[in-house]
Order: sequence, then structure tokens, then C-alpha cells
Amino acid sequence: MDLYELVLLVLVNLGESVDLSLPSCVCVRWCVGGLWVRNVSFLFCLSMKIKETWIIRKDILAIVVFMAMVMEDVRVYSYPDGTVFNDGEYKALCDVFQASLDLWNASRTSEKGLDKVLEASLLRALFWNTGNKHLNGITDTLTHDYKKLVNRGTRCGGCQTYKFYFPGSSITHDLMCLCTPEKDAEPFYGYYWFFYKENGFKLCGKGRAQMGVDLNHGWYVDKRKKGNNGLEKPWRAVFMGCFNGWKRKTVEWNQDIKEKVKNLNATMQNFTGILKQVNGNHKLCGFNEHNEADGSTERHMHARYDTCTRGREPWWKKLNEALNGKKPEDLLRERSANQPAPAAGEDTGEEFLEDDAEEEGNLESEGSATQAGSPSQGSSDNSTQTINQSSSNSTIGMLNTSASGNSSYPRFEMLRSNTLKTFPCSWLLGANFFI
Repeated sequence: MDLYELVLLVLVNLGESVDLSLPSCVCVRWCVGGLWVRNVSFLFCLSMKIKETWIIRKDILAIVVFMAMVMEDVRVYSYPDGTVFNDGEYKALCDVFQASLDLWNASRTSEKGLDKVLEASLLRALFWNTGNKHLNGITDTLTHDYKKLVNRGTRCGGCQTYKFYFPGSSITHDLMCLCTPEKDAEPFYGYYWFFYKENGFKLCGKGRAQMGVDLNHGWYVDKRKKGNNGLEKPWRAVFMGCFNGWKRKTVEWNQDIKEKVKNLNATMQNFTGILKQVNGNHKLCGFNEHNEADGSTERHMHARYDTCTRGREPWWKKLNEALNGKKPEDLLRERSANQPAPAAGEDTGEEFLEDDAEEEGNLESEGSATQAGSPSQGSSDNSTQTINQSSSNSTIGMLNTSASGNSSYPRFEMLRSNTLKTFPCSWLLGANFFI
């Protein structure tokens, strides 16, 4: 329910007690000394342990009406204690990453090599944004291009601006889009009264301490502000955490190369099953909303795959094309007598695009935080409703109807406003006539 609906209900029932499900935390902008402060939030909060149903009476009508006057485009979201954002999607993506690593590593020393299309698809998925193309070159040192202050919304939500970094450019990059905290290290922190504090939420299975972040960290675009402090934290905790997890399991995965192909196929089917389709674009994580992947709020941490072609299709589409409809034996080839198996991590001779720092730097001065024609933040009001996938008119649906959907069902409540009205502070005093 948005704030305007709340005001309407209270006015209709003026003088009556109205039992409504309301947020336990309400965020509004506040005024100091006659001036409206743009980036300060004042929260009317109840304890998270108190039940979420409030009794609305006319003695608080003045506050409700005043809030309606100063806020616009309000959304209420709630999340249960212990919510883990992007958890299921991260696990599915990590499974694909580990299965791809296992097949690639085994193919370096196996009697049979990989089909060229499959090998090129794995090369793209595994190494495109790691700064090298060898397993032994993957380290916990963040690649230099992530250290630049670059628009998260375009790197994680479109493929028109950057040549090497776009949603689906590699598994590595998608992990960074999913698992890098947003502004003020949210969702690990919440704003309570006049200060931030930890809320116990997790991102991609990691708590704040595991991720190693604080309030100074985050990758985001918020109106005209941008930040990318601390990207080495999710690189080490999430990306390298998944990579090191594979290394610890290599002994357990003592399978022949055909079984490794089967395992990759199974993990890919699971991964594509959790993709959402919103307004014609596939989306990994986030909610059933067509919104920016800019890290501005907890609902903007995802990868939104654009409909780009000419070498910029997502890695998972390339890998699916290589795997689909083929048996494991169809994806393996005999090595020629004069072509011995390369050692693990050895260059295969495949063409591979290395990072061009100069070209990338020229592209980074895009100016605008959002692409032309991109949707505005929080433009969907139906984020928590169930989508009927059988409807031909629906613009939101799962790629695979057997999938479980979004892993972060809203319960912890947030009230956000995109537009601030500049009323004088005297309006607050004038609201007393409602009481």
C-alpha cells in the first residue's frame, strides 16, 4: 500500500478505528530551520518485534496527511529478520562457476578435448573479466578496471556503453553485480532514528562481518552521486570464496570428463530456471520490477540483461547454445596426434579479448547515470504480487515455470520517496487543526 492509499482510507473512515497493515518503520524527509534537508531521513519506528498491524486513529491523522504532502511515489517494503538477499541466485551462479571450472580444468589434461564452441563459451564465461585466461592467474587481487569509479547502472544493466564490462560479460562480472553492497553498505545496515545500525541481513550468503564492509563501502548511483568504495571486499568474499570452494572440492569431483559435462548441463538448467523475464529483458536477482541495476536501494542489486547482439550476448546464452540438444560425447573431440593436451592453465591459442584500459577509460565518461529509455527507479507497484504466468498479457514471468522465484520475499518494511516537496516548515504546525 502506498501512502496516498493510506490517507484516502483514513479520510473515508474519519473518526473510526481502522485496522491496517502498516510498516513498522516509516521514512520521511524532515525540515530544519525552515529549510528542507534533502538527504536526511527521519524514521517513525516501532520495534521489529512488535506486530506489524497498527490501529490508525484520527489523533495521528495530522502526521499521515503531513507525510502525504511532503512525499511522492512512496513504496512500502518489508523483509523478515535474517533475510538473505540474492541467496538462491548466487548459489545457482556459483554452482555453474564451479562446474565450469571443473570441466575446463579436466579438459586441459584429458585424452579428449572439448568441442571448440563449448571451449570458447567456457573461456568467455570464466575468464573475460579476470584479467587473464588461466586458472592459476585467478587471485584475490581485484582487477584494475573495478577500481575505477564507473556507473553501476550501465555496467550491470546495459551493454551499450562498455566493451568488456556489461551484464553477462562473464560469471565473474555477474557475481560482482549481484553481491556488491549498495550505498552505505546496504542491505547490511538500516537507518534507525538518527543513526545507522546493523540489521542482521545478508547478501549472497555473507553477513556484514564476512563481507568485511562498513558504512563507507558500496557501489551505487543515486541521482547525481556515484560511489564504488570497497569492491575488493565482495571480490574476495564472494568471487574468490566460490573459486576457493571449488578448489576444496576438486578431490570429491573425481569424475570422468563426460560426467563433468553432464554436471555442467545440470547446473546450467538450474541457473536458467531462476532467471526472471521483465519487460522483454532477462534479469538475475532483484524483484519482479523493471528497475535500474544501479545499487541505489536494496531492490536495485541485480544483473539486467539487455537485448544486445554482435558478441555481447550474455555468457549463459552462449553456453546454453553450446550445450543444448547434445550428448556429452558430442561435445568432446579426439586430439590430433600432433596436438598434445595442454597443461592446466596453459594458453589454448583461442582468441581472447584482453582489457584495453585506454578504450575503457574513454567510454567511462558517459555522463548520465541512466541510459536513454531506461525505466525510473521503483516504477512497478506490483513487486510483491504473484504473477500469473499463463496470461499472455503479462510482461513479467519466469524463464522456467518450475523455478522458485525471488529468494528475498519482502517483510522488513521500508518506505521510500523519490521526489521531495519543498513545503515550508510552518505547514507542520498548521497540521494541528486535524487533531
